[in-house]
Amino acid sequence: MAEEGVKPKKGFVETAAGWFGLLGVIAAAAAVVLVPAVVDPDLLATDPTKAYYRPELRMLLAASLVMLVAVAGVLVLGRRPVVVPVLVPALVLLGVSASSAFFSERPIRSLYGDRGEGLLSLAAEILLFYALARGLTSVSRVRLFLAAAVTAAALISVYGIAQNYGFDLISGWGNAPFTDLGRSFSTVGNPLTLASYLTLMMGASVVLYLGSASRAGRMTWLFALALIGACWIYAETRGALLGAGVALPVVLLVVRSRMGTVRPLMVPIAVLVAAMVVAVAVSTALGFSTLSIRTCAVLLAYLALVGAFMWLLDFGRARLALVVVLLVVLMGVGATAFAAASSDNLDLPKLGVPRDSPKAAQDGDVSLKTRLYAWRDTLPMILDRPLLGHGPDSFARSFRPYMSEELRDLITSREGVLLKLDRAHNDLLQVAATTGLLGLAAYLWVLASYFRNAYRYGGWAIAALSGAVLAYVLQLQTSFPSVATSVAFWGVLGASVALMRLPDHEGGEERSGDAGFYPSSEEPGKGRDEMPVATGAAMGSRRSRRRSRSPRRGELLVAVAIVGLLAAIAVPTFLEQREKFTRSERVESDIRLRLAAYRYERFLANSGTSPEAGVYVTARPIKNLNGRPLVRPPVGVTVTIETTPEEEFTMEWKKTTLVGTFVASYDSATGSYVAPS
Repeated sequence: MAEEGVKPKKGFVETAAGWFGLLGVIAAAAAVVLVPAVVDPDLLATDPTKAYYRPELRMLLAASLVMLVAVAGVLVLGRRPVVVPVLVPALVLLGVSASSAFFSERPIRSLYGDRGEGLLSLAAEILLFYALARGLTSVSRVRLFLAAAVTAAALISVYGIAQNYGFDLISGWGNAPFTDLGRSFSTVGNPLTLASYLTLMMGASVVLYLGSASRAGRMTWLFALALIGACWIYAETRGALLGAGVALPVVLLVVRSRMGTVRPLMVPIAVLVAAMVVAVAVSTALGFSTLSIRTCAVLLAYLALVGAFMWLLDFGRARLALVVVLLVVLMGVGATAFAAASSDNLDLPKLGVPRDSPKAAQDGDVSLKTRLYAWRDTLPMILDRPLLGHGPDSFARSFRPYMSEELRDLITSREGVLLKLDRAHNDLLQVAATTGLLGLAAYLWVLASYFRNAYRYGGWAIAALSGAVLAYVLQLQTSFPSVATSVAFWGVLGASVALMRLPDHEGGEERSGDAGFYPSSEEPGKGRDEMPVATGAAMGSRRSRRRSRSPRRGELLVAVAIVGLLAAIAVPTFLEQREKFTRSERVESDIRLRLAAYRYERFLANSGTSPEAGVYVTARPIKNLNGRPLVRPPVGVTVTIETTPEEEFTMEWKKTTLVGTFVASYDSATGSYVAPS
């Protein structure tokens, strides 16, 4: 008979099953880290869609092969039956999607999808969910997994922040320094999906902050949260702001009723909003953002509102109804103010309409109109195939017969080309159109099961993760997911379910010092400081205390490892792109110089006027006698012309880029060119 407090030794089969579970966790973590970060830089100039979505799908499927082996090993060698919340509705969703793909008009297309989100990716994501739900068998494993995911998100955020200030190290070596690129999209490939991905990672960052016992750990994850918040605001996605704004008070109400207090969330919320305010203020002051100072005012007002709301919650339920009404009214005012502040932030170039065109002035908010027309036109598409839909992620071709004339006119370019619309820009409508009402019911079952279990089990970690999931789901009602965001979504669900299952596992030493991090079984109303710490002989030992501190050191080690891994992948890619751009820039500068010199010589020969010396840039082009631009240098280029009494001239073409300065020259007296150096 084993001593009390001493764990019995595991047999070979149980140990092997544990190793398979760990392998599945490692493969799942690799997918969550690498899928959002992978990109094919060689395809960015020719086909951006393939540059982002295809590599993401390949990376996910490669990781899923390892996860498949790991999960098979766990199922074969695991002896006791395991109950995994949310698994049944997830499998039903997979089964309905498989039936939809089989009966679709193009089964092969449904297998891969328009953007890699077909049946294969869904199967891989549910496999990832199960691998995490089964393999994350301790709080330390959950924290290490979340540390890897948040570190990758922080690095992706750094890249997105750099894009906002004109430094795109993959696709934009040619961008002149301090040139506004518009909305950040980082390695995820789209501002909307970038914001969705970062929304989920915000919740994971808060979890790590709440579960950290050291000041260094708390500061580390607050810094990561600030980076994520800054990049999130640079994506300039109004749907994300509205989704988060609606989700936050709901989460606070649920946390107050379940945990008895909201105080532990005050610091991360304040840091997050402060980071956004600083990011907007700096970007606007330097002229790199389409957001205005009014956005800062809206964010600050919202922070004050949330702070007052959190403070009033501690006074009890008597004033709750009045506070909620006030909250809803002020949130509506804030949303309206933000929409007015950012109404000029339209993604018109992607619709083939320049910002300053008469069509843009007539149509106003093209982005909003496109969504409204798409939502309306999706309804008859759903009614034509109501049960199983048109096939997973096969919206683009199936939607064309249902597209109204208003929508066609709106997304037709000036050249008369009808641009492709492969998303309904509403997740529920998208699911209903592609997998039918059965697929929509299964998807809603997944969400309902998750949120029901999240409330049932409670705990600070689950509250933070489920709050991020709620904000993510609300945001998707005006946008769409991608492979990267779906991997993060199912990864967060897997980590949440693993936390829900922790009471089913022994290993109390892993829980020591983690009160409130794992699901709590105490009655509602106890605050974080009042939560009991698990007791027991094994937990009170000096050895167990050392183990309770080691996972926190492990988080930082995992963060360092992720930084090293992504740097080892990214740095050679950056250097290769730098070399490629250097070669192409020399060729382009030589061609541009020859063309400019030819036009200038023709102008001199036809007009008979003397050459005009000077330095010319984009804002001050070389003009002809009619005052029209003869040569307009690109951004970052200066053209210097020097004349002689014999009416000969020399032209110097000088371009400054992130990879250096390229200088080329032409002498009209000798007709000789000097290639760019």
